[in-house]
Amino acid sequence: MGKVSAKFFKNHVISTEYYMEDEIRRYGAKVLSLVWCSRDFARMMGNENPYGPSSKVIEAIKRSIHEIYRYPEPTYIRLLEKLSEYVGVGKENILIGAGSMELIDSTLRAFIDPNDEVVLSAPTYKPYLLRIRICGGKPVLIPMRRLPHEFRYDVEGMLEAVTPRTKAVVIINPNNPTGALMDGKRIEEFLDKEVLVMVDEAYFEFSGKTVAHLAPENENLIVLRSMSKAFGIAGLRVGYAIMHPKVADYIRRVQLPFRLSELSAAAALAALEDLDYMRETVKKIVDERERLFDELKKINGLHPYKSNANFILVGVKRKDVTAGQLSSKLLSRGVIVRDFTGAPGLEDGSYFRVSVSTPENNAKLVNALKGILGE
Repeated sequence: MGKVSAKFFKNHVISTEYYMEDEIRRYGAKVLSLVWCSRDFARMMGNENPYGPSSKVIEAIKRSIHEIYRYPEPTYIRLLEKLSEYVGVGKENILIGAGSMELIDSTLRAFIDPNDEVVLSAPTYKPYLLRIRICGGKPVLIPMRRLPHEFRYDVEGMLEAVTPRTKAVVIINPNNPTGALMDGKRIEEFLDKEVLVMVDEAYFEFSGKTVAHLAPENENLIVLRSMSKAFGIAGLRVGYAIMHPKVADYIRRVQLPFRLSELSAAAALAALEDLDYMRETVKKIVDERERLFDELKKINGLHPYKSNANFILVGVKRKDVTAGQLSSKLLSRGVIVRDFTGAPGLEDGSYFRVSVSTPENNAKLVNALKGILGE
């Protein structure tokens, strides 16, 4: 019998871990699956919209369920037209993907060759590091600046890191996991460089800041967006990117066909037809974000950082417990958060990230933390 040896695989693949490998190793696949799927747990790890989608989305899925024996319409023209209206750019400037993560992957595979450098801030969104390495590229991480209660981009450091070896710069705006925001004028400085500039605006609706309007006139700018967060359809995997039509043409060649299912496309269209609902839930989350920040700040040994997204990064400043131990103890109390200890840019201490949820879940988290930390 023949067997597959590691020698058949690319070195880039062999040396790269898979997404959520740390969580699976820590909890075990069965425990993680149970917690992830159980409604008894307060899910505060994935930056989801806890209020779920608009009722119009549910109705659209019900209407479309009988069509799942057919392949979805391949051009997604109706969804493109609705996104064009929402973003304020031409539909030729928009590319649809199976979540923004699929667009991240397709863009990097279209651009990055082995040994190409990609400049990012640290900390950053882990899938960027993984996908860059899968392409054989080299992430160049520039640590963020630390202020008493917030992180800030080291824009000068990122600009200086751009060399002839640099193929792309990634700016996550707001940043995940710190919630930091880079001013649009500073982002424009990168457009003068001979590099691809990827601006990830997955949390745009929570910050209200965007550079999407610059993409149609700048061939080296790609703005990535997600419908997983504010629109509440993370489980359906819908994302889109805004760019120059020439760039869209090249990335489209890398993408798989029929990347959105019939149900996903119908749900996304319905979500865009009920913007009032989306904006109402976003306001609730932003209000809760500020309240939760204040509550976390009152707990001895915790150091939350200001955020422009729908999550809060929290430093653990006690010697008797780490963020990893705290995450495990929270799990036993019905709350799941994400441990960020040891992540690039956060090696100096112990950190976890918490998604802003409903008032009930946020109270459950705060009470659990107080109980664990003896308050």
